[in-house]
Amino acid sequence: MIIGVCMTKWLWIVAGPNGAGKSTHAAKLITNLQASGVLGSEIVKLNADERTAELKKQFPDRLLRELNLQAAQEIDAELVRCITEGNPYIFVETVLSSTKYLDIVLEAKAHGYNVGLIFVSVYPPELILERIKDRVAEGGHNVEAQTALDRYKRSHSNLIRFAKHADKLFLFDNSGEEARAVLVAVKETGGKLAHEVKGQNPALDHAIHRLLKGYLPDPDTEQQRH
Repeated sequence: MIIGVCMTKWLWIVAGPNGAGKSTHAAKLITNLQASGVLGSEIVKLNADERTAELKKQFPDRLLRELNLQAAQEIDAELVRCITEGNPYIFVETVLSSTKYLDIVLEAKAHGYNVGLIFVSVYPPELILERIKDRVAEGGHNVEAQTALDRYKRSHSNLIRFAKHADKLFLFDNSGEEARAVLVAVKETGGKLAHEVKGQNPALDHAIHRLLKGYLPDPDTEQQRH
């Protein structure tokens, strides 16, 4: 699937719970856009997990939580720098478990960027625990089970906040065993959110319902910006 993008500056946020398949979809999107001739070598791709892996090689004796924090800080600073310098195509991956990127999204729009949001989900939530175990078995990074489940809930709640500012929005369910995820809802630039597939993913259906009704996120998942 090729998602068309006009020749202007774009900030793409690829979001979703740990283990949902964000990295795979980010890679596919970039490949499709480059194949279509829309993207050139000026693309900037930011991923805190990849940065943590780099830091772990450099500092093998440091605690993982310290490396995670340093990686997050470096990626956040790099994202702000890229927006300020006007890099035309920026892709950043995030679990979206907090609202820390909301101010950055607003700043990007003030700098003339369009914002695209791709959210990848699975259902039921426990499925992410299986995916994380598989990832660890293949040498990937681990996330504690309760932490992953807590982030799952916050991620879907914050989707509502961020989607309100997105020029393009694509919501995918990646619960199936097959490689191709299901496009559950889409909003094109200037258009309305279209709920294409219902009943596929109740967590996405809930978020979409609140978006269409103009509701705020659930009160029990309100998060501070951190």
